Amino acid sequence: MPGYLVFPGGAFDPDDARAAASHQLDETAMALLSVHCSRRRAKALAWTAIRETWEETGLLVGRSLDSGTGGSPQITDDLTQAFGNSGLTPDLGSLTYIARAITPTFSPIRFDTRFFAADGNATFGAARDTNELSDIRWRSIAEVFRDGAIAMVTKFALNQAVRHRTCLRHLQTRSVPMMFHRRRRVILRDVGA
Repeated sequence: MPGYLVFPGGAFDPDDARAAASHQLDETAMALLSVHCSRRRAKALAWTAIRETWEETGLLVGRSLDSGTGGSPQITDDLTQAFGNSGLTPDLGSLTYIARAITPTFSPIRFDTRFFAADGNATFGAARDTNELSDIRWRSIAEVFRDGAIAMVTKFALNQAVRHRTCLRHLQTRSVPMMFHRRRRVILRDVGA
Protein backbone atom coordinates (compact mmCIF):
# COMPACT_ATOMS: atom_id res chain seq x y z
CA MET A 1 0.00 0.00 0.00
CA PRO A 2 2.37 2.74 -1.21
CA GLY A 3 1.89 6.03 0.61
CA TYR A 4 -0.07 4.47 3.50
CA LEU A 5 0.95 3.84 7.07
CA VAL A 6 0.70 0.11 7.74
CA PHE A 7 1.68 -2.47 10.33
CA PRO A 8 4.59 -4.76 9.61
CA GLY A 9 3.24 -8.16 8.71
CA GLY A 10 3.17 -10.94 6.24
CA ALA A 11 2.51 -14.56 5.55
CA PHE A 12 2.86 -17.43 7.98
CA ASP A 13 5.82 -19.63 7.14
CA PRO A 14 5.82 -23.35 8.10
CA ASP A 15 9.14 -22.80 9.92
CA ASP A 16 7.34 -20.38 12.26
CA ALA A 17 5.67 -23.31 14.05
CA ARG A 18 9.01 -24.99 14.66
CA ALA A 19 10.67 -21.78 15.87
CA ALA A 20 7.80 -20.95 18.24
CA ALA A 21 7.77 -24.38 19.88
CA SER A 22 10.26 -23.53 22.61
CA HIS A 23 8.59 -20.25 23.64
CA GLN A 24 5.58 -19.40 25.76
CA LEU A 25 2.63 -17.32 24.64
CA ASP A 26 0.60 -15.44 27.25
CA GLU A 27 -2.33 -17.67 28.32
CA THR A 28 -4.92 -14.99 27.56
CA ALA A 29 -3.54 -14.56 24.04
CA MET A 30 -3.34 -18.34 23.66
CA ALA A 31 -6.96 -18.83 24.70
CA LEU A 32 -8.21 -16.09 22.36
CA LEU A 33 -6.09 -17.15 19.38
CA SER A 34 -6.90 -20.84 19.73
CA VAL A 35 -10.65 -20.23 19.41
CA HIS A 36 -10.15 -20.57 15.64
CA CYS A 37 -6.94 -22.61 15.43
CA SER A 38 -4.81 -25.10 17.32
CA ARG A 39 -2.54 -24.05 20.18
CA ARG A 40 0.48 -24.91 18.02
CA ARG A 41 -0.80 -22.66 15.23
CA ALA A 42 -1.54 -19.89 17.77
CA LYS A 43 2.09 -19.88 18.92
CA ALA A 44 3.24 -19.96 15.31
CA LEU A 45 1.13 -16.90 14.48
CA ALA A 46 2.75 -15.01 17.36
CA TRP A 47 6.18 -16.05 16.09
CA THR A 48 5.20 -14.85 12.62
CA ALA A 49 4.45 -11.43 14.11
CA ILE A 50 7.88 -11.31 15.78
CA ARG A 51 9.64 -12.48 12.61
CA GLU A 52 7.81 -10.08 10.30
CA THR A 53 8.40 -7.15 12.67
CA TRP A 54 12.13 -7.82 12.55
CA GLU A 55 12.23 -8.43 8.78
CA GLU A 56 10.27 -5.27 7.99
CA THR A 57 11.51 -2.85 10.67
CA GLY A 58 14.74 -4.19 12.18
CA LEU A 59 13.15 -4.30 15.65
CA LEU A 60 13.41 -7.38 17.85
CA VAL A 61 10.57 -8.18 20.27
CA GLY A 62 12.23 -9.95 23.15
CA ARG A 63 14.01 -9.77 26.45
CA SER A 64 17.49 -10.23 27.79
CA LEU A 65 18.83 -13.79 27.82
CA ASP A 66 19.71 -13.34 31.50
CA SER A 67 16.07 -12.64 32.47
CA GLY A 68 15.27 -16.32 32.94
CA THR A 69 13.18 -16.88 29.83
CA GLY A 70 15.29 -19.59 28.27
CA GLY A 71 17.43 -19.44 25.19
CA SER A 72 16.82 -18.77 21.56
CA PRO A 73 15.39 -21.58 19.44
CA GLN A 74 17.85 -24.12 18.10
CA ILE A 75 17.24 -23.01 14.52
CA THR A 76 19.89 -21.24 12.53
CA ASP A 77 18.34 -18.46 10.52
CA ASP A 78 18.88 -14.72 10.27
CA LEU A 79 16.29 -13.89 12.94
CA THR A 80 17.56 -16.24 15.64
CA GLN A 81 21.10 -15.11 14.85
CA ALA A 82 19.98 -11.49 15.29
CA PHE A 83 18.49 -12.36 18.69
CA GLY A 84 21.62 -14.25 19.73
CA ASN A 85 23.96 -11.49 18.54
CA SER A 86 21.94 -8.99 20.58
CA GLY A 87 21.97 -11.11 23.76
CA LEU A 88 18.18 -11.47 23.54
CA THR A 89 15.59 -14.20 23.36
CA PRO A 90 12.26 -13.81 21.56
CA ASP A 91 9.35 -13.09 23.91
CA LEU A 92 6.00 -14.33 22.63
CA GLY A 93 4.60 -13.58 26.09
CA SER A 94 5.03 -9.84 25.52
CA LEU A 95 2.54 -9.90 22.66
CA THR A 96 -1.10 -8.99 23.19
CA TYR A 97 -3.58 -10.31 20.65
CA ILE A 98 -5.81 -7.32 19.87
CA ALA A 99 -7.80 -8.00 16.67
CA ARG A 100 -8.44 -10.14 13.62
CA ALA A 101 -9.44 -8.93 10.16
CA ILE A 102 -10.43 -10.80 7.01
CA THR A 103 -10.60 -9.00 3.68
CA PRO A 104 -13.75 -9.18 1.57
CA THR A 105 -14.02 -11.85 -1.10
CA PHE A 106 -14.16 -9.17 -3.81
CA SER A 107 -10.78 -7.71 -2.79
CA PRO A 108 -7.95 -8.39 -5.28
CA ILE A 109 -5.55 -8.94 -2.37
CA ARG A 110 -6.89 -11.28 0.31
CA PHE A 111 -5.73 -11.75 3.86
CA ASP A 112 -6.87 -13.22 7.15
CA THR A 113 -4.67 -11.58 9.73
CA ARG A 114 -4.25 -11.35 13.45
CA PHE A 115 -2.99 -8.12 14.97
CA PHE A 116 -0.67 -8.09 17.97
CA ALA A 117 0.61 -5.24 20.12
CA ALA A 118 3.67 -5.11 22.35
CA ASP A 119 4.97 -2.51 24.75
CA GLY A 120 7.74 -0.51 23.10
CA ASN A 121 9.95 -1.40 26.09
CA ALA A 122 9.96 -5.00 24.79
CA THR A 123 11.53 -3.94 21.47
CA PHE A 124 15.23 -3.70 20.80
CA GLY A 125 17.36 -2.49 17.94
CA ALA A 126 17.11 0.47 15.63
CA ALA A 127 14.15 0.94 13.33
CA ARG A 128 15.30 0.90 9.72
CA ASP A 129 13.74 1.11 6.28
CA THR A 130 13.58 -2.19 4.41
CA ASN A 131 12.67 -3.33 0.92
CA GLU A 132 9.06 -3.73 2.13
CA LEU A 133 8.50 -0.66 4.33
CA SER A 134 9.93 2.85 4.34
CA ASP A 135 9.86 5.84 6.70
CA ILE A 136 10.06 3.45 9.65
CA ARG A 137 9.88 5.37 12.92
CA TRP A 138 7.94 5.59 16.16
CA ARG A 139 4.75 7.64 15.85
CA SER A 140 2.11 8.61 18.37
CA ILE A 141 -1.42 7.37 17.80
CA ALA A 142 -2.57 11.00 17.60
CA GLU A 143 -0.02 11.73 14.86
CA VAL A 144 -1.11 8.71 12.83
CA PHE A 145 -4.79 9.62 13.00
CA ARG A 146 -4.08 13.31 12.34
CA ASP A 147 -1.46 13.14 9.58
CA GLY A 148 -1.30 9.64 8.21
CA ALA A 149 -2.92 8.07 5.20
CA ILE A 150 -4.29 4.89 6.75
CA ALA A 151 -6.65 2.21 5.53
CA MET A 152 -9.84 1.25 7.35
CA VAL A 153 -8.28 -1.98 8.65
CA THR A 154 -5.32 -0.05 10.11
CA LYS A 155 -7.71 2.36 11.87
CA PHE A 156 -9.61 -0.63 13.21
CA ALA A 157 -6.47 -2.29 14.61
CA LEU A 158 -5.10 0.95 16.07
CA ASN A 159 -8.41 1.63 17.79
CA GLN A 160 -8.30 -1.86 19.29
CA ALA A 161 -4.74 -1.31 20.52
CA VAL A 162 -5.81 1.93 22.22
CA ARG A 163 -8.93 0.24 23.62
CA HIS A 164 -6.84 -2.54 25.08
CA ARG A 165 -4.20 -0.22 26.52
CA THR A 166 -6.72 2.13 28.14
CA CYS A 167 -9.62 -0.15 29.12
CA LEU A 168 -9.07 -3.87 28.79
CA ARG A 169 -5.63 -4.94 29.89
CA HIS A 170 -6.60 -5.46 33.53
CA LEU A 171 -9.75 -7.47 32.85
CA GLN A 172 -9.73 -11.14 33.82
CA THR A 173 -11.68 -12.16 30.72
CA ARG A 174 -11.91 -10.36 27.44
CA SER A 175 -12.76 -10.83 23.81
CA VAL A 176 -11.05 -9.87 20.59
CA PRO A 177 -12.94 -8.14 17.79
CA MET A 178 -12.97 -9.72 14.36
CA MET A 179 -13.72 -7.61 11.30
CA PHE A 180 -14.99 -9.32 8.17
CA HIS A 181 -17.32 -8.55 5.27
CA ARG A 182 -20.64 -9.96 4.21
CA ARG A 183 -22.48 -8.70 1.13
CA ARG A 184 -20.18 -5.68 0.96
CA ARG A 185 -20.98 -4.71 4.55
CA VAL A 186 -18.38 -4.57 7.32
CA ILE A 187 -19.25 -6.90 10.20
CA LEU A 188 -17.64 -6.70 13.64
CA ARG A 189 -17.96 -9.65 15.98
CA ASP A 190 -16.33 -10.23 19.34
CA VAL A 191 -14.61 -13.57 19.78
CA GLY A 192 -14.11 -14.64 23.38
CA ALA A 193 -12.19 -17.48 24.88
